[in-house]
Amino acid sequence: MTLLEASSTDSGPAVAEGVRPGHHPAMLKAASRYLPPLAALFVLGPIAAFLVNLLRAPDGSRDATLLVGSSPVMGVVALLGVFVIAGAAALLATHFHGWRSGMWTAGLTLAHAAWASGPVDMVIRREASSGVLTTFAAEGLLVGLLSVVLAAAVWLVAVRRYERSHDPHEAPDSAPRRPHPKNELLRAVMAPGALVGIGVAVVAGGAVAWLVAQEPIKGQAVFAAIFAGIVGAGFGRLASSYLDDAANSLTFFVALAVLAVVAPIAARFVHGDQLVADLYAGRYFGPAAPVGLDWAAGGFLGIPIGVSWFASMFERRRQARASA
Repeated sequence: MTLLEASSTDSGPAVAEGVRPGHHPAMLKAASRYLPPLAALFVLGPIAAFLVNLLRAPDGSRDATLLVGSSPVMGVVALLGVFVIAGAAALLATHFHGWRSGMWTAGLTLAHAAWASGPVDMVIRREASSGVLTTFAAEGLLVGLLSVVLAAAVWLVAVRRYERSHDPHEAPDSAPRRPHPKNELLRAVMAPGALVGIGVAVVAGGAVAWLVAQEPIKGQAVFAAIFAGIVGAGFGRLASSYLDDAANSLTFFVALAVLAVVAPIAARFVHGDQLVADLYAGRYFGPAAPVGLDWAAGGFLGIPIGVSWFASMFERRRQARASA
């Protein structure tokens, strides 16, 4: 047998099965899961940040947020553009790769946009009025509602994909126990266990934000929101599990939306007419350091970690006790 014949004989089965030598579909599938987050990090995120960078303060600087600036209408338009980009990318990532990929894709896109918005300390110094905190609360309400809607859409798409694939790497954070996923979303915000989870997440998340945001600068604000999402989701999921176990990721997006509204209002009561003086003295109310998009980025980056942390630390132990 010649060398050419031997080579043809050895490669015959691979050619007959339609598989090229050295081709690893499982490896390619695993690697492809990282493409949407990488696209968000290097392409989509900078585009979203560009939209936010278009906003200007009355003095022409970039020290503006979505609603505190020369044109709140342009801020709303920029916000909708950011969520269209993040939402489309997140839903596509979820459809092809599952819940975690969709959440991280949205979170990285929103993190770029959040980092481009004006830091709270510079905005307050320019406005020099405690009324700006009320505007921050309105901004938090708007961003919180959009985040809840996007999180619900990502969860529903993830459930549909999981029903087809049953791949544990692509499963949503809490697979539905009944045949109607939409009912599970209603339970995630209305059931007694979900309400308890929201309360615990608000308290725990606010406490963590207070610890992390020692100063109202942009980096600490974003990381405060992320850690609030992690700890709030973890402890909120644990609290809910002792009742009806109805909480899922949507529960904690509602909790962060509540924090985004309540924290600036609480800061107004804490500081009163001494807001600017307290800011210069380093006594700014920490949970109010994240504003608007900071909370959205913190939710999509932090909540998946929090629910996974709960699952790894508590869910297996509880199942082991139940089967014993």
